[in-house]
Amino acid sequence: MKIKPTLIILAVFITFLAFSAPAMADDTIVLSTPSIDIKQGQSAELEIEIANVDILAGMNFKLYFDNSAFSVDKSSVKLTDKMEESSLVFSLNASQEKGMVAAIAASWANQQVGWVEKTAVVKMKITADKSAAPKEYPLTFDDILAFKIVENNVFEPYDIKIEPGVITVLPSDDQPPAEDTDKFTDLDGFEWAADSINALAKAGIIKGAAEAEYRPQQNITRAEFCKLIGETFGFNEVDESAVFTDVSNDDWFYAPVMATAKAGIVTGYPEGDFRPVAEISREEAAVILIRSLKAAEVEIPQGEMTFADADEIGDWSVVSIASLVQMGMVNGKGDNKFAPKDNLTRAEAAKIIYSAYEVVQK
Repeated sequence: MKIKPTLIILAVFITFLAFSAPAMADDTIVLSTPSIDIKQGQSAELEIEIANVDILAGMNFKLYFDNSAFSVDKSSVKLTDKMEESSLVFSLNASQEKGMVAAIAASWANQQVGWVEKTAVVKMKITADKSAAPKEYPLTFDDILAFKIVENNVFEPYDIKIEPGVITVLPSDDQPPAEDTDKFTDLDGFEWAADSINALAKAGIIKGAAEAEYRPQQNITRAEFCKLIGETFGFNEVDESAVFTDVSNDDWFYAPVMATAKAGIVTGYPEGDFRPVAEISREEAAVILIRSLKAAEVEIPQGEMTFADADEIGDWSVVSIASLVQMGMVNGKGDNKFAPKDNLTRAEAAKIIYSAYEVVQK
């Protein structure tokens, strides 16, 4: 699969009118999405639904989707209203990066929501990329919390049952010619990476973040970089014994993260998390790339650290960066500085990934 960091963070603030009501008989809220079908390059409406809700003081959740295959237009996102005795008021803040819809409903007193049957609370238009692989893509809920207030202002959480659906991408009736899929219109100023970007697009390793757009200036996440590594080096065997506290088997990034874990490329953090949606730094990417080359049995030369900001480079990444410089796969960002803590952009990722791709294809 290919990378498309179409990141959506939609902050939805929901206020419920206050009424008194009896306590619920079943303190389990159901959070779900229906399964939908979308043809390549086309759109469909996706709903987020909740059920078995009556009294609520606050709720939040995140819905993740594969942002390498789909995008959401923030102007299409809306909340349903006129739900019996309650109305919803919201504001939106959207950006294109992490493949996530975040919803927050907050109140500091019990509110009567006024429905018990399953009801759509968020509706949005989701679009499948023209080059999205025809298959099923899972949806994933995370960071879910719902609560009411009992006496003495004590918060009492509800049990939450999740029923995430899947998005099935179907082949388009009129797919564009293959030669047009790697022609991006936003590479001005990134000529140094254009050949790598177009070559990886032809190889099926990367794709644009939108039609005719690659968005080379955007940063790439740790999960997305793992996906690039897996596609380039052929890491596809999942390590089901590995456990990260923030990666579950219904996450879109489960397979690429666990495949790189199986290959010994990533190990996560001491706390047990992987931080898949965190943006990856230049020195983190360097270490992952060297480990991948070693796993592919590529001979790694020793290098010499000559960057002016060498004292800012972590001890754990110095050798990897020096070796990549020696191999001609990475260079500095001006003033002879490597900028190890800077986030890796999509253009930079394409440049170093294509360098590795050329090596492993020999």
